[in-house]
Amino acid sequence: YLDPAEYGPRAGRVGQGAWVKIRQWRIWHWFKQRLNLKLIRTVDLSRNVDGSAPEIPPQYIFGLHPHGVMPWGAFFNITTDINGFRTLFPGIDVRIGIVTIAFWVPIYRELALWGGVFDVSRYSVSDLLDWRKGTKDQKSLMVVPGGAEESIYAEPGRHTLVLKRRRGFIRLSLQKGIPLVPVYSFGENWQYDQILPAKDGGWKTDPSMFGEIFRFLQTHVRLTLGVALPLAKNLLPKPCKVATVFGKPVYPPSGKPIENPTDQQIDAHMENYIAALKEVFETHKEEHAPARTQELEILW
Repeated sequence: YLDPAEYGPRAGRVGQGAWVKIRQWRIWHWFKQRLNLKLIRTVDLSRNVDGSAPEIPPQYIFGLHPHGVMPWGAFFNITTDINGFRTLFPGIDVRIGIVTIAFWVPIYRELALWGGVFDVSRYSVSDLLDWRKGTKDQKSLMVVPGGAEESIYAEPGRHTLVLKRRRGFIRLSLQKGIPLVPVYSFGENWQYDQILPAKDGGWKTDPSMFGEIFRFLQTHVRLTLGVALPLAKNLLPKPCKVATVFGKPVYPPSGKPIENPTDQQIDAHMENYIAALKEVFETHKEEHAPARTQELEILW
């Protein structure tokens, strides 16, 4: 833990992960069957806008939604070979950024590093995108904008995102001149049954208990440590159907890096991104979210 392997442009222990063949472990296929995992590509992201094959694979910033209690479906789809990610997106080396405290967990930390997961701090993310930029070794980034706060809305059938004030990855896209790609993982919220505090201060599962106490603790743990404190009835994800859908790229308006984007430029880019995200949801909701209890809701 004194080794800061989760930071910087070469974060992770991908070489060790390749040596132990972590992307091919049989246990991932068990999760694939349990979650009925699907990986869906709507456009060929390995090609240029005009459809031509580039000499250097494109670079992207992917936004993954929703967070869920844990976005296992999307993580397995991307960090393993169970659904052929590297075949569908050839040449695109995606690194997933997660919160710092996650690397304090024994065993999980090493598995994450082997899979190329890294710390999502501002400077680490910027260094990652700048490292060997313009070469075949350049990296793409995936973030989960909703984070810990979004996990408290993870209920089966619900599609609530915390996004509108999550402007960091939008600003980063403009500063680096890198297109955004919305990714919606249907079914993530079906994996766990949370015990959730009700709005009236009670508990949805047991109104005799005082949910307001838990709500207070949950909020302060999230603000202090950056992680949520969900209470789930199940340790392993439930059998369900998860489909991770990659949408169309949203290109920065200028096409060039903007060192200090204005609030107006960030807001405009955010609006374009949300429109593309909504298109993914609306196009695929009938097939992959037929039992939804609400339509897509985007919060501040």
